[in-house]
Amino acid sequence: NCDGAGVICNGSSPTIINVTFRYNRASEGGAVYSASGSPLVAGCRFINNVGFWGGAICAGSQSQIEIASCEFSGNYSQTRGGAIYATYGSSVSVSNCTISGNGAPRGGGIAVNTAELTLLNSIISFGSQGEAMAVYSSPDIFISYSDIYANAGGNWIYPIADFLGSFGNVSLDPCYRGLFEGDYYLHPDSPCIDAGDPGSPDDPDGTRADMGAYYYNHVTGIDDKPELPSAFILNQNYPNPFNAATIISFEISEPGFARLAVYDLMGREVAVLFDGYRQAGEYDIEFNASDMSSGVYFYRLEAGDTIEARRMILLK
Repeated sequence: NCDGAGVICNGSSPTIINVTFRYNRASEGGAVYSASGSPLVAGCRFINNVGFWGGAICAGSQSQIEIASCEFSGNYSQTRGGAIYATYGSSVSVSNCTISGNGAPRGGGIAVNTAELTLLNSIISFGSQGEAMAVYSSPDIFISYSDIYANAGGNWIYPIADFLGSFGNVSLDPCYRGLFEGDYYLHPDSPCIDAGDPGSPDDPDGTRADMGAYYYNHVTGIDDKPELPSAFILNQNYPNPFNAATIISFEISEPGFARLAVYDLMGREVAVLFDGYRQAGEYDIEFNASDMSSGVYFYRLEAGDTIEARRMILLK
């Protein structure tokens, strides 16, 4: 009769990154329960958790929870939301997640009741029981660039049916690399490759965002998982000096929050090139300074506990 057997967030807003939740069991939220807080859950794996409401995660009591780049597999709810249940006026954002092989009598993947939900660049597939998504009294639902396929109780059914064929949504076999082995990396024939929101940040290999938690690396291909950098590296921008535009490249060895910003000589922030969760990998970011004056500027990268800065010169 407890809530959140792995983590319970009561009026708190923790950041939970790169955690595996396995074999947890609770009443609301088998692994994680949030109430009146704004937690971030990113890069996590939820495997074989059980909840009466919400097999893996339950968002309730006005909570605002962001779930990014997570895998949900084999989770089960005895009522609603095999993987995720959003209720009690909560607001849930799910992006770049793989939700596969979960089950519940209603909403084998996700269930939403009197709550808000956005689903982006995600896959809900091969659910063992219940429709992919069950929605109750929740008008604020938006689904884009997502694949919902082969769920036991139905895929794009009322009230989410109208999203299919719009906003980049599809119903196609995601073609995992090893479905029965629990390997949810994408096979090179997957229709989810380069099918994410073109406005989302590129994958670490520099290509358009994929759907799902694990991007397909166009360089290493199917035979190898992405070869990740072993160090934090911020390179000198090129060209330097530059006129109007330059490229800033860097490498981060651990997934997590990263922030790249530009400052003038007085230390004032003049531009933020990105600020958010990033997978480990190599990145190239274009900085366009066409509306800025000539002079010396600094760009600073923060990733985890590491901070590094370099100088660049704008000449017009």
